[in-house]
Amino acid sequence: MRILVTGGSGFIGSALCRYIIEQTDWSVVNVSRSPYSASTQALDLVRSSDRYHFAQGDITDINFLRQTLWTYSPEAVIHLAGESSVDKSLVASQQALESNILGTNTLLDATCGYWRRSPDDRKSRFRFIYVSTVEVYGSLGHLEKFKEDCPYRSSSPYAASKAASEQLVWACGASYGLPIIITNCSNNYGPYQSTQKLIPATITRAMNGEKIPVYGSGQNTRNWLYVDDHVKALLSILRLGQPFTKYNIGTSDDLTNLAVVKRICHLLDELLPSHEYSQRETLIEFVQDRTGHNFRSSIDWSKINQEINWSPTERFDSGLEKTVKWYINHEGWWRSSPLAKVHAVA
Repeated sequence: MRILVTGGSGFIGSALCRYIIEQTDWSVVNVSRSPYSASTQALDLVRSSDRYHFAQGDITDINFLRQTLWTYSPEAVIHLAGESSVDKSLVASQQALESNILGTNTLLDATCGYWRRSPDDRKSRFRFIYVSTVEVYGSLGHLEKFKEDCPYRSSSPYAASKAASEQLVWACGASYGLPIIITNCSNNYGPYQSTQKLIPATITRAMNGEKIPVYGSGQNTRNWLYVDDHVKALLSILRLGQPFTKYNIGTSDDLTNLAVVKRICHLLDELLPSHEYSQRETLIEFVQDRTGHNFRSSIDWSKINQEINWSPTERFDSGLEKTVKWYINHEGWWRSSPLAKVHAVA
């Protein structure tokens, strides 16, 4: 099988490309605006493979997409490309709207044209998987979990752009018969993630001995998914998922932001003792909460477990320890990467 991955140079996309090359005999086509991910090293181990192909271009460019699809003839598209920052969308929403909505619509247009002209046997096997986010559902009450049929209650321009993109994907499936699948994942973490995100930002700030800002009282709760588990879920859905279906991808690990930050501090105190800070927890400082900050997010992933027999293999503690050790052992990367700027807030 040959899979076209949009955004294959990003955090989740590069993990997906690595897994396909290292753990399967499939081929992958990475469609990205940049040949390098935020890490500049995340794809180094697979670039030399004759099963890895790179196509540089923008998903808003219809001619580029059409040419790429006909050149490589993929049997599936996994769409990950787009803007993924809630904070950025709050101060500059236009980029998220153009990339996530217009980009998705353009990709659907190109893919439908390619799919309709494919031989019948290839058409029946083809899948278009749109990777969305739990953010589209908004914020939960105390005892609930998000299910696949929850209504959209987006609380940021980023989330709204992802919800709109989901609607476009559904409309394309309903109008033209394109075999689409939508996934909604919880918060990802793991190696090679930009330090603009919560967990790597906390790790690198704590290693630097810098203050660790936490929004509000730190009681906002999130569900955490190790990136390799997410990748395995996507490939399981590709093999076994039913077209015109949604699947939530998550774990049973719901933690407050403050609990996550404290666990990172305690791990670093153990793994990398500091003469200056015997307890890095003292670096935590509470700052004004951001606008539209969802208080609680939790995800019901029973459907993918029951229908596809997928479940996460990493518990949060084991995945977090792997992640912290990776950042300790790759200090040169996060200090030199142009996108590894330590400024995120929990």
